[in-house]
Amino acid sequence: MNVPRSGSATCRGAVRLPLLLALVLTGAAALAPRGAEVFEFWYREILPRWVDATRAVGARVPFSLSQVSLLALVLLALALSWRGVRAARAEGARWTWPWALLRPWIAIALWVYVLAVLPWGVLHRRLPLEERRAWPALATSEVVNALRREAAALARSLESQGGAELAPRTEENEAQLSLRAAQCGLDAVRALDPAPPLEASGAREFFPRGALAALGIAGIFLPGWMEPHVEGALTPAERFFAIAHEEAHRAGFTSEAEANLAAYLGLARAAEGELREAALVGLLLHAEGPLLDPAHGPPIVLPARVLEAARAARRRAREQRWDAAARSAARVNDAYLRASGDRGGVRSYGVFPELLARARASGL
Repeated sequence: MNVPRSGSATCRGAVRLPLLLALVLTGAAALAPRGAEVFEFWYREILPRWVDATRAVGARVPFSLSQVSLLALVLLALALSWRGVRAARAEGARWTWPWALLRPWIAIALWVYVLAVLPWGVLHRRLPLEERRAWPALATSEVVNALRREAAALARSLESQGGAELAPRTEENEAQLSLRAAQCGLDAVRALDPAPPLEASGAREFFPRGALAALGIAGIFLPGWMEPHVEGALTPAERFFAIAHEEAHRAGFTSEAEANLAAYLGLARAAEGELREAALVGLLLHAEGPLLDPAHGPPIVLPARVLEAARAARRRAREQRWDAAARSAARVNDAYLRASGDRGGVRSYGVFPELLARARASGL
């Protein structure tokens, strides 16, 4: 006689299968040698196809597929939890309803991890960029001197425009510059680590506006749909730098330091003065001490627009940041980065100036 499977057994399978896949795939990625050819193959062959496919879908809709998908999954989990609790209580199972409440959330989280996060996260197992490119190690004084030369050269390139005022910003102009910033990030990634070319997608504004700013975050990259998002309340210079940074993630740079490096290099080479200003503002925000601290020599003379943009960025961050929420978000982000293989955690954001100095020392 056939005995039908109970709903409880079906739900247990919904948890066990993705859990088994998560353990097996994560274990296999962790056991493979760091920098193994399988990770390079994934970067060169699989990732570009995945990025192109998701871009083709995302270009047809005016909203964030990632955020809509997450909302739909939350609603599904709520519905399944309610149904499971009702079934458990109807069967008189007094102590099973808490598990019935949590089980859909666990199952959905595991499936999201297996299908969306893990395929991108395995790229953390590639060798760091400085090892792949064999960049030389530098003393602290050499890093400081290199950063000062870099900032002075970029400042001179901006001043060579004769100090003319930049064109007034319009919504159309802002959109064009945002897309150019994304393309700059992609171009820098491909210059640093060749792979099939990609087409820039730009970044969507994260909804609700102000949510990322409250957490002290300028942008976020959501794998799965491979969509970069930025905080809508950013200053223009912050926005362009964040877009280039998140686009570098989309192109396969999982390290925060490497994504910052790609953003800077791409924007610093741009023809548009607004984007080069964004590069210099990004460098100033990450390396203010070497550039302006008298202990390292006379402060670098920077354009007034750059100094004002940096002050505006810091002022915006202070006004919009919720300290308790930002500290919690930083701890979660740090744990995620370390678990994924970014050994510096959130500190890796600040390693970008050193990477830049080492890249320049290598002749880049």
